[in-house]
Amino acid sequence: MNEFLSHDEINLYLSGLITVVPVQRKRPRKDEEEENFREASYIFCVRIVESVQEIPVCKSAFLSLHGIRKGKLNYLLQSLKREGKVQRDKREKHKTRPHALNDETLSAARGAILVVPVIEFKPNKNKLEKDIAASAAEERKNVLRFELLTLETEHQLHLKNQQGEESELPKDWYQVFRDARRLPSPFEITNVEGNLKSSKDGQSIWTTYTRKSFLFTPGLYRSWTSHEIMQPWSGFERTTIVSTSKLPPKKKRTSLLTEHDLRKGKITLPSVHYEGFLKISSEKYKDLHLKRF
Repeated sequence: MNEFLSHDEINLYLSGLITVVPVQRKRPRKDEEEENFREASYIFCVRIVESVQEIPVCKSAFLSLHGIRKGKLNYLLQSLKREGKVQRDKREKHKTRPHALNDETLSAARGAILVVPVIEFKPNKNKLEKDIAASAAEERKNVLRFELLTLETEHQLHLKNQQGEESELPKDWYQVFRDARRLPSPFEITNVEGNLKSSKDGQSIWTTYTRKSFLFTPGLYRSWTSHEIMQPWSGFERTTIVSTSKLPPKKKRTSLLTEHDLRKGKITLPSVHYEGFLKISSEKYKDLHLKRF
C-alpha cells in the first residue's frame, strides 16, 4: 500500500534506490565521432524493511516491483544524471494564474463541503438500468392484468352471497350474472329465455350488437328441450341440449368373444392347454397338506 503523502516523496524514495556510476568503456571499435557513448550507468536496488538491506535487481524487476512505468523511470534517471537529485513537482504551482485561490480558502471550502449532510434523493442510484427496467415491466404487467380482470366475470361466482334468494331457474340466474359484472360492464346482457329456439335465433341476436360471427360452432346445440337420454349427474341433468354425443355408446367386442356368442348371451371358455398333475416342491406340498386339517 502506498503510504506517501505527495508525489515528491515518491520520487525521493525511488531516487534513493538508484545509484549513478561512470561507464566502464572498453577498447573502441569505431571512431569517436561515429561511436555513441553512454553518459552514465545505473544500479537499481530493492529495499527490504525487515532486514534493512538493499538487493540489486535488473531494470525490468525494478519497474515491476514498484509498479511504475518506463516513462517515470526515465524522468528520474535524467534528473539524477544532470542535477544529481530529483526535481520537485511544479505542476499547478506556477504564478501565472491571476485568479488562483490560496491554501486557506481551499481548506475552508473543503471543510464546508464535508459538513453538509448527504441526502440520498435518488433511491435507484444503486441499481442497474436493467433492474429498473425489470421493475417497470412488472408494474406494467400488473396494470394490464387488472384491466383484463375488469372484463371478466367473478371466478368464484358460486360463493357469491345471494342473501337468501333462490336461484334455481335460468331466469333467477340472469340477475345474478348481471350483478356479478364489474363496472363498467363491457357488454349488455340480454335475457333470451323462451325466445332462443335454434342457433339461427341466437346468431340473429348476436348480429344486432356486433358484425362479428360466432366464435364457436353453432351446431353444438340444436334445441332447448328435455329428452329421456339425458345423462344425470349428482341428481341434476347435465345439460338441456340434445346432441348425438348423448347417445349410449356401443359395446366393444373382445378377442375372446365371437359374434355368435354375443347374440345368444353365451360365453365359451378357452381350450385346455395343459393336462396332468402340476409339479410342485415338497415344501409347497406340505403346506397344502396342512390346510386339510
